[in-house]
Amino acid sequence: MKFIASCSYGKDSLKTIDVVLNVLKLPLDEIVTVDVMFNNTISAYYPEVEEFRQKADEIIKNRYGFEIKHLRADLTYENRFYQVRGERAKKENRGKIYGFPIVRGAWCNSDLKMSAIEKYKTQLGESFWYIGYATDEKKTERQEKIINCTNLNMYPLVKAGLTEKDCYEWCKKNDLLSPIYENFSRDGCWFCHYQTLNQLRDLRKNHPDKWEVMLRLDRDSPKTFRPDGTTIHDLEARFASEDSQMKLEDFIEIGGRGMTEKQLIGMYKRDAEIIEEKYGENQERAKIDRLTIELLEEHMQYQTIGTVEECREARERQRARKPVQGEPFSWIDSVKVGRRWKEVRKTSYGHACPNCGKSVAKLNGEYCSKCGQAIDWSDTP
Repeated sequence: MKFIASCSYGKDSLKTIDVVLNVLKLPLDEIVTVDVMFNNTISAYYPEVEEFRQKADEIIKNRYGFEIKHLRADLTYENRFYQVRGERAKKENRGKIYGFPIVRGAWCNSDLKMSAIEKYKTQLGESFWYIGYATDEKKTERQEKIINCTNLNMYPLVKAGLTEKDCYEWCKKNDLLSPIYENFSRDGCWFCHYQTLNQLRDLRKNHPDKWEVMLRLDRDSPKTFRPDGTTIHDLEARFASEDSQMKLEDFIEIGGRGMTEKQLIGMYKRDAEIIEEKYGENQERAKIDRLTIELLEEHMQYQTIGTVEECREARERQRARKPVQGEPFSWIDSVKVGRRWKEVRKTSYGHACPNCGKSVAKLNGEYCSKCGQAIDWSDTP
């Protein structure tokens, strides 16, 4: 019999290897993983996760002396996605491609991962597999497997009394924590229908080439991406709306950032050009940049002529209004008292603009030099 540790590069399965060898000291012949592929050349994993898997291979080899065995299924995600259903399918599905997997009983797990493991088990003959389930598993299916297990050696973490948090802390301390945990709570493929909105939002933002693939799959699939009817294009519209809102908020705070409208337009133009040069034309993110540029240019035109309220106020100022009493001013005058001249301080009031309060005088014209308010000098001395 061969003893095998199943490895997914998640925190639990990596800690399982250490528990088997260093804590429980159980026999181990091989560490096995399955490389899920989108197609024959593109991995199912985020680039940073792919890099981590390679690093983890080296650490495990140096620390434990095991080279991880990498299996691959006969099918890729794209193979199965575009495979046409035959006579065994339900009548309404015959002649259609598989498209996106359904959430429950998804073909992606069975066809792209488990099929490779089952095939390898057949080749091995009798074997015993260590599985990385923790004591606080939240999935009912896993809880039932643990409860009904007759040999807890199958679940080394449970036998050692370790929780998911214990595994997380150990991986973090030993430089074996997948980067996926930095932003998300779960590992998985970049095209997985179980992904959270944040994961999909991150995919669109940081991996636009893969997001374009998702949009292409969405156009071709007879099934929606989510069971509630949500499509990738629905998500694209949602994320694009969020981007536009954020970019408009950036624009509103231009003053605080010290950027002019022209500088922002230049920034978004460069961003769009870089994306189009790297990934080709018609990239969704580049389209959003172009849309933002149009909005900024339109806003600049409005700034030139003013807002509706500013235009209304300007029109109102063309209606002549009487000047109001201005600030007092005084002067010294000479007054003859008897035979002598006596200096007397006199005070009077000037005129002020009824709109802005600036001092105005009849001899200076019919408009306030500060705000342009028309002044009605009739009947004014």
